[in-house]
Amino acid sequence: MINPISRLILAVLCAGVMLGTADARLWSDKTGKLVFEAELFAFNDEQVVLRRKDGQLGMYEIKDLSEVDQRFLKSQEALKQSQQTLQGKQVWKTKSGFEVVGRAVDYDQRDIQLSVRRGKLFVNDRLYDNMPDAYKVILQRTMAAQGQLDQPTDMDLQGWIERQGAKPLVMRVQGVLLEQSDGEEYLVPFSLFADQDAKLLKAGWEEWVGAPQDDSLRSDEAFRLQSTAAALQSQQQMANEIARANMAFNAVNAGLFSYWEVTMYPQAGNPSAPGWVIMPGRNSEDAKRSAMRQYPGFVPGAVRKVSR
Repeated sequence: MINPISRLILAVLCAGVMLGTADARLWSDKTGKLVFEAELFAFNDEQVVLRRKDGQLGMYEIKDLSEVDQRFLKSQEALKQSQQTLQGKQVWKTKSGFEVVGRAVDYDQRDIQLSVRRGKLFVNDRLYDNMPDAYKVILQRTMAAQGQLDQPTDMDLQGWIERQGAKPLVMRVQGVLLEQSDGEEYLVPFSLFADQDAKLLKAGWEEWVGAPQDDSLRSDEAFRLQSTAAALQSQQQMANEIARANMAFNAVNAGLFSYWEVTMYPQAGNPSAPGWVIMPGRNSEDAKRSAMRQYPGFVPGAVRKVSR
Protein backbone atom coordinates (compact mmCIF):
# COMPACT_ATOMS: atom_id res chain seq x y z
CA MET A 1 0.00 0.00 0.00
CA ILE A 2 1.23 3.49 -0.74
CA ASN A 3 1.95 5.15 2.59
CA PRO A 4 0.16 8.52 2.40
CA ILE A 5 1.58 11.80 3.59
CA SER A 6 -1.33 13.43 1.83
CA ARG A 7 -4.44 11.72 0.51
CA LEU A 8 -6.03 12.64 -2.78
CA ILE A 9 -9.65 12.20 -3.75
CA LEU A 10 -9.78 11.74 -7.50
CA ALA A 11 -12.89 13.46 -8.79
CA VAL A 12 -13.16 12.66 -12.49
CA LEU A 13 -16.10 14.55 -13.96
CA CYS A 14 -18.41 12.78 -16.36
CA ALA A 15 -19.79 14.09 -19.62
CA GLY A 16 -17.67 17.22 -19.62
CA VAL A 17 -19.17 18.60 -16.40
CA MET A 18 -16.75 21.24 -15.07
CA LEU A 19 -16.58 22.95 -11.72
CA GLY A 20 -16.31 26.70 -11.37
CA THR A 21 -13.02 28.24 -10.29
CA ALA A 22 -14.21 31.69 -9.30
CA ASP A 23 -12.66 31.30 -5.83
CA ALA A 24 -9.47 29.62 -6.96
CA ARG A 25 -6.14 30.79 -5.57
CA LEU A 26 -2.53 29.68 -5.75
CA TRP A 27 -1.40 27.19 -3.11
CA SER A 28 2.11 25.97 -2.42
CA ASP A 29 4.08 23.73 -0.12
CA LYS A 30 6.62 25.10 2.35
CA THR A 31 9.46 24.89 -0.17
CA GLY A 32 7.58 26.92 -2.76
CA LYS A 33 8.47 24.37 -5.44
CA LEU A 34 5.02 22.74 -5.63
CA VAL A 35 2.54 25.40 -6.76
CA PHE A 36 -0.96 24.82 -8.09
CA GLU A 37 -4.25 26.62 -8.51
CA ALA A 38 -7.21 25.30 -6.51
CA GLU A 39 -10.36 26.22 -4.62
CA LEU A 40 -10.75 25.60 -0.91
CA PHE A 41 -13.22 22.76 -0.41
CA ALA A 42 -13.04 22.00 3.33
CA PHE A 43 -10.60 21.76 6.22
CA ASN A 44 -10.24 20.77 9.86
CA ASP A 45 -7.46 21.32 12.39
CA GLU A 46 -4.90 19.20 10.54
CA GLN A 47 -6.09 18.54 6.97
CA VAL A 48 -7.36 20.62 4.06
CA VAL A 49 -9.19 19.45 0.95
CA LEU A 50 -8.57 21.50 -2.19
CA ARG A 51 -10.33 21.30 -5.56
CA ARG A 52 -8.12 21.90 -8.58
CA LYS A 53 -9.22 23.26 -11.96
CA ASP A 54 -9.50 19.74 -13.38
CA GLY A 55 -12.00 18.79 -10.66
CA GLN A 56 -9.60 16.65 -8.63
CA LEU A 57 -9.89 16.92 -4.86
CA GLY A 58 -6.72 16.57 -2.82
CA MET A 59 -6.38 16.26 0.95
CA TYR A 60 -3.16 17.71 2.29
CA GLU A 61 -1.65 18.18 5.74
CA ILE A 62 -1.93 21.84 6.67
CA LYS A 63 1.52 21.83 8.26
CA ASP A 64 3.05 21.05 4.84
CA LEU A 65 1.57 24.16 3.22
CA SER A 66 3.18 27.59 3.02
CA GLU A 67 2.79 30.11 5.84
CA VAL A 68 0.60 32.25 3.58
CA ASP A 69 -1.78 29.34 3.02
CA GLN A 70 -1.85 28.48 6.70
CA ARG A 71 -2.78 32.07 7.58
CA PHE A 72 -5.57 32.02 4.99
CA LEU A 73 -7.03 28.89 6.58
CA LYS A 74 -7.34 30.79 9.87
CA SER A 75 -9.51 33.47 8.26
CA GLN A 76 -13.28 33.80 8.67
CA GLU A 77 -13.64 33.58 4.89
CA ALA A 78 -12.04 30.12 4.83
CA LEU A 79 -14.01 28.92 7.85
CA LYS A 80 -17.34 30.01 6.34
CA GLN A 81 -16.57 28.29 3.04
CA SER A 82 -15.59 25.04 4.75
CA GLN A 83 -18.70 25.04 6.94
CA GLN A 84 -20.95 25.59 3.93
CA THR A 85 -19.36 22.59 2.24
CA LEU A 86 -19.50 20.14 5.13
CA GLN A 87 -22.78 21.16 6.76
CA GLY A 88 -25.03 21.04 3.73
CA LYS A 89 -28.02 18.70 3.59
CA GLN A 90 -27.24 15.21 2.30
CA VAL A 91 -29.77 12.74 0.88
CA TRP A 92 -28.62 9.19 0.13
CA LYS A 93 -30.49 6.78 -2.10
CA THR A 94 -30.26 3.11 -1.16
CA LYS A 95 -30.17 0.21 -3.60
CA SER A 96 -33.90 -0.28 -3.17
CA GLY A 97 -34.65 3.38 -3.89
CA PHE A 98 -35.37 4.37 -0.29
CA GLU A 99 -33.85 7.75 0.60
CA VAL A 100 -31.98 8.40 3.85
CA VAL A 101 -31.34 11.97 4.99
CA GLY A 102 -28.21 12.61 7.03
CA ARG A 103 -24.65 13.91 6.85
CA ALA A 104 -21.93 11.27 6.68
CA VAL A 105 -19.71 12.04 9.68
CA ASP A 106 -17.71 8.90 10.50
CA TYR A 107 -17.30 5.16 10.16
CA ASP A 108 -18.43 2.71 12.81
CA GLN A 109 -18.90 -0.95 13.53
CA ARG A 110 -21.06 -2.29 16.32
CA ASP A 111 -23.14 -5.20 17.45
CA ILE A 112 -26.88 -4.68 17.28
CA GLN A 113 -28.81 -6.98 19.59
CA LEU A 114 -32.45 -7.69 18.83
CA SER A 115 -34.46 -9.23 21.61
CA VAL A 116 -38.16 -9.98 22.03
CA ARG A 117 -39.66 -9.38 25.46
CA ARG A 118 -43.37 -9.70 26.18
CA GLY A 119 -44.05 -9.74 22.45
CA LYS A 120 -42.22 -6.46 21.88
CA LEU A 121 -38.99 -5.91 19.94
CA PHE A 122 -36.06 -4.18 21.62
CA VAL A 123 -32.98 -2.98 19.79
CA ASN A 124 -30.03 -2.73 22.18
CA ASP A 125 -32.59 -2.37 24.99
CA ARG A 126 -34.42 0.41 23.15
CA LEU A 127 -38.07 -0.23 22.27
CA TYR A 128 -38.39 -0.57 18.51
CA ASP A 129 -41.83 1.08 18.43
CA ASN A 130 -40.37 4.30 19.89
CA MET A 131 -37.64 4.60 17.25
CA PRO A 132 -37.81 7.13 14.40
CA ASP A 133 -39.34 5.79 11.19
CA ALA A 134 -36.08 6.26 9.29
CA TYR A 135 -34.20 3.96 11.66
CA LYS A 136 -36.96 1.37 11.49
CA VAL A 137 -36.57 1.22 7.72
CA ILE A 138 -32.78 0.98 8.02
CA LEU A 139 -33.08 -1.84 10.54
CA GLN A 140 -35.54 -3.80 8.42
CA ARG A 141 -33.30 -3.52 5.36
CA THR A 142 -30.26 -4.51 7.41
CA MET A 143 -32.08 -7.61 8.66
CA ALA A 144 -33.13 -8.47 5.11
CA ALA A 145 -29.55 -8.03 3.86
CA GLN A 146 -28.36 -10.47 6.54
CA GLY A 147 -31.02 -13.05 5.66
CA GLN A 148 -33.23 -12.53 8.69
CA LEU A 149 -36.20 -11.18 6.72
CA ASP A 150 -37.48 -12.19 3.29
CA GLN A 151 -38.69 -8.64 2.68
CA PRO A 152 -38.00 -5.43 4.67
CA THR A 153 -41.61 -4.92 5.71
CA ASP A 154 -43.53 -4.53 8.98
CA MET A 155 -45.37 -7.78 8.22
CA ASP A 156 -42.17 -9.78 7.78
CA LEU A 157 -40.70 -8.21 10.91
CA GLN A 158 -43.77 -9.15 12.92
CA GLY A 159 -43.47 -12.72 11.67
CA TRP A 160 -39.82 -12.79 12.70
CA ILE A 161 -40.75 -11.54 16.19
CA GLU A 162 -43.30 -14.35 16.57
CA ARG A 163 -40.81 -17.00 15.42
CA GLN A 164 -37.81 -15.70 17.34
CA GLY A 165 -39.19 -16.09 20.83
CA ALA A 166 -36.86 -15.22 23.70
CA LYS A 167 -33.62 -15.99 21.86
CA PRO A 168 -31.73 -12.74 21.12
CA LEU A 169 -30.13 -12.07 17.75
CA VAL A 170 -26.82 -10.20 17.45
CA MET A 171 -25.93 -8.62 14.10
CA ARG A 172 -22.47 -7.20 13.41
CA VAL A 173 -22.93 -4.02 11.35
CA GLN A 174 -20.23 -2.02 9.59
CA GLY A 175 -20.99 1.21 7.81
CA VAL A 176 -21.33 4.99 7.84
CA LEU A 177 -22.73 7.11 10.64
CA LEU A 178 -25.30 9.56 9.30
CA GLU A 179 -26.02 12.55 11.52
CA GLN A 180 -29.57 13.90 11.56
CA SER A 181 -30.59 17.54 12.02
CA ASP A 182 -31.48 16.82 15.67
CA GLY A 183 -28.02 15.39 16.37
CA GLU A 184 -29.10 11.74 16.34
CA GLU A 185 -26.77 9.38 14.49
CA TYR A 186 -27.75 6.24 12.57
CA LEU A 187 -25.38 3.55 11.43
CA VAL A 188 -26.16 2.67 7.81
CA PRO A 189 -24.46 -0.50 6.50
CA PHE A 190 -22.34 -0.14 3.39
CA SER A 191 -24.50 -2.78 1.72
CA LEU A 192 -27.56 -0.52 1.75
CA PHE A 193 -26.00 2.34 -0.23
CA ALA A 194 -26.19 2.48 -4.02
CA ASP A 195 -23.18 0.65 -5.46
CA GLN A 196 -21.19 3.70 -6.62
CA ASP A 197 -21.78 5.60 -3.38
CA ALA A 198 -20.86 2.53 -1.33
CA LYS A 199 -17.58 2.10 -3.21
CA LEU A 200 -16.56 5.70 -2.61
CA LEU A 201 -17.75 5.98 0.96
CA LYS A 202 -16.00 2.74 1.90
CA ALA A 203 -12.65 3.81 0.48
CA GLY A 204 -11.10 4.72 3.85
CA TRP A 205 -12.75 1.92 5.81
CA GLU A 206 -9.79 -0.47 5.88
CA GLU A 207 -7.47 2.24 7.21
CA TRP A 208 -10.05 3.35 9.78
CA VAL A 209 -10.88 -0.10 11.11
CA GLY A 210 -7.20 -1.08 11.22
CA ALA A 211 -6.20 1.89 13.37
CA PRO A 212 -6.46 2.07 17.20
CA GLN A 213 -9.55 3.89 18.46
CA ASP A 214 -7.61 6.97 19.56
CA ASP A 215 -5.30 7.04 16.55
CA SER A 216 -5.18 10.23 14.45
CA LEU A 217 -5.60 8.10 11.32
CA ARG A 218 -9.21 7.50 12.31
CA SER A 219 -9.93 11.22 12.46
CA ASP A 220 -8.13 11.68 9.13
CA GLU A 221 -10.29 9.03 7.48
CA ALA A 222 -13.44 10.47 9.07
CA PHE A 223 -12.63 13.87 7.55
CA ARG A 224 -11.85 12.30 4.19
CA LEU A 225 -15.22 10.52 4.38
CA GLN A 226 -16.99 13.80 5.18
CA SER A 227 -15.29 15.51 2.24
CA THR A 228 -16.06 12.66 -0.15
CA ALA A 229 -19.71 12.70 0.93
CA ALA A 230 -19.95 16.47 0.46
CA ALA A 231 -18.39 16.19 -3.01
CA LEU A 232 -20.83 13.46 -4.04
CA GLN A 233 -23.81 15.44 -2.82
CA SER A 234 -22.73 18.71 -4.43
CA GLN A 235 -21.95 17.16 -7.82
CA GLN A 236 -24.01 14.05 -8.48
CA GLN A 237 -22.47 13.51 -11.92
CA MET A 238 -19.05 12.75 -10.50
CA ALA A 239 -17.48 9.37 -11.16
CA ASN A 240 -15.01 9.31 -8.30
CA GLU A 241 -12.23 7.05 -7.25
CA ILE A 242 -10.14 7.27 -4.11
CA ALA A 243 -6.40 7.52 -4.55
CA ARG A 244 -3.54 8.05 -2.14
CA ALA A 245 -0.46 10.17 -2.62
CA ASN A 246 2.97 10.36 -1.12
CA MET A 247 4.61 13.73 -1.58
CA ALA A 248 8.34 13.06 -1.45
CA PHE A 249 9.79 16.54 -1.04
CA ASN A 250 13.28 15.62 0.00
CA ALA A 251 16.78 15.89 -1.44
CA VAL A 252 15.74 17.98 -4.42
CA ASN A 253 18.13 20.43 -6.02
CA ALA A 254 15.94 23.13 -7.54
CA GLY A 255 18.36 23.68 -10.36
CA LEU A 256 18.51 20.03 -11.45
CA PHE A 257 15.24 18.36 -10.53
CA SER A 258 11.51 18.95 -10.91
CA TYR A 259 8.54 17.41 -9.13
CA TRP A 260 6.39 14.94 -11.06
CA GLU A 261 3.05 13.42 -10.11
CA VAL A 262 3.05 9.75 -11.11
CA THR A 263 -0.17 7.73 -11.10
CA MET A 264 0.54 4.25 -9.75
CA TYR A 265 -1.79 1.31 -10.45
CA PRO A 266 -1.71 -1.90 -8.39
CA GLN A 267 -0.54 -5.01 -10.19
CA ALA A 268 -2.71 -8.13 -10.32
CA GLY A 269 -3.10 -9.53 -6.82
CA ASN A 270 -2.37 -6.22 -5.12
CA PRO A 271 -5.57 -5.11 -3.28
CA SER A 272 -4.37 -1.53 -2.79
CA ALA A 273 -6.11 1.42 -4.40
CA PRO A 274 -4.52 3.42 -7.22
CA GLY A 275 -2.28 6.15 -5.89
CA TRP A 276 -0.57 9.37 -6.82
CA VAL A 277 3.05 9.78 -5.80
CA ILE A 278 4.99 12.99 -6.23
CA MET A 279 8.58 12.20 -7.11
CA PRO A 280 11.68 14.27 -7.88
CA GLY A 281 13.30 13.72 -11.26
CA ARG A 282 15.20 15.30 -14.13
CA ASN A 283 12.34 14.29 -16.47
CA SER A 284 9.15 12.25 -16.48
CA GLU A 285 10.88 8.94 -17.24
CA ASP A 286 13.30 9.51 -14.38
CA ALA A 287 10.36 10.11 -12.03
CA LYS A 288 8.58 6.95 -13.24
CA ARG A 289 11.67 4.83 -12.63
CA SER A 290 12.04 6.25 -9.13
CA ALA A 291 8.39 5.55 -8.39
CA MET A 292 8.70 1.93 -9.58
CA ARG A 293 11.72 1.37 -7.32
CA GLN A 294 10.01 2.92 -4.32
CA TYR A 295 6.63 1.21 -4.79
CA PRO A 296 6.96 -2.45 -5.78
CA GLY A 297 3.67 -4.05 -6.69
CA PHE A 298 2.56 -1.03 -8.68
CA VAL A 299 2.98 0.02 -12.31
CA PRO A 300 3.22 3.67 -13.41
CA GLY A 301 0.59 5.38 -15.51
CA ALA A 302 0.15 9.03 -16.40
CA VAL A 303 2.83 11.51 -15.34
CA ARG A 304 2.54 15.27 -15.08
CA LYS A 305 4.89 18.00 -13.90
CA VAL A 306 3.69 19.76 -10.75
CA SER A 307 6.58 22.09 -9.84
CA ARG A 308 7.43 25.46 -11.30
